[in-house]
Amino acid sequence: MFIKRSGEKMERMDVKELKLSSDIKLVDDVLNGKLGVSQGTYNGHSMIYRTTNETISNQIYYDKLKGKKKVLAITGSADHIINAVLQGAEYVKGIDICRFAKYYARLKFAAIKSLTREEFIEFIIGSITDGPNMILPFNKKYYDKLRDNLDSKSQKFWDHIFSNYSRKHLYYSNLFGTFNISPERAVRNNPYLQGNNYMLAGRRLERASIELIDGDIFNIDMRGFDKFDLAIMTNMLSCIPYSGNGAFDRAKMYKAFLRTLPLKENGSALTYNFIFDGFYRTYFEDKDFNVYNIDERMVNIKMENELIEYVKPRRLGLSMFRRK
Repeated sequence: MFIKRSGEKMERMDVKELKLSSDIKLVDDVLNGKLGVSQGTYNGHSMIYRTTNETISNQIYYDKLKGKKKVLAITGSADHIINAVLQGAEYVKGIDICRFAKYYARLKFAAIKSLTREEFIEFIIGSITDGPNMILPFNKKYYDKLRDNLDSKSQKFWDHIFSNYSRKHLYYSNLFGTFNISPERAVRNNPYLQGNNYMLAGRRLERASIELIDGDIFNIDMRGFDKFDLAIMTNMLSCIPYSGNGAFDRAKMYKAFLRTLPLKENGSALTYNFIFDGFYRTYFEDKDFNVYNIDERMVNIKMENELIEYVKPRRLGLSMFRRK
């Protein structure tokens, strides 16, 4: 607890409440344009990605999530967490450098528990069709339906936002940036938005244990973490800066990072690399890595992405080295 003196009056303030107050001040600065935000820049007030642009529904990708009970993930849009829970994850620890990601993830979890699939899509995504028929996301009538399913701190965070900013302001603000995809693509990318999976995801979210923390995945101390069956690293490879030998050094640094993750033996880490052209494949061709092509078809183009899988090797038993 933190004790603040105000004249002769003493107020006891919970440290978590102080952090919430700081987060609300930060989000106000972003929404009011006092803090700049740009796509591809990651810090404490980075833009929120409303939905993933990764093709998680690709069978290779989706199968890699199956049966992984304990999952470490980049929180991001929360879509990776929801899809992992749909595939059987019982405990998820989400980490994100952006301090708003945890609130947005909880907003999504509450929305799935409270809204129909069609309402959820309209609330989170809306439509990207310009003109008089455009549907903006963040309709307050849907927020009013889901707010009771929010934890108290997330409720205070989003109550502040929905009480002080219009859905139009939110949509065009720096908080969500300029990254928008169509409802059709969001559904195509996300298994939990397909058919009966939506209701199943809601039921499994009720039972799952999800812990969301702030932090830079490259610098956070993970020595006290549990061991995980799976780590979902989204596109973290692109966050490694280029150095003297360009892509070679980037790949080398990233591979070294993956080997530090708190994975169980034979546990795996997944990384998504956009616009695959075969350039990085040669740097990940060794015994602990697999690279898979992940194609995505859009209206007029075909995007060739890749999924990089690191599998933590098993430790050799001492009995193998005993002399007979």
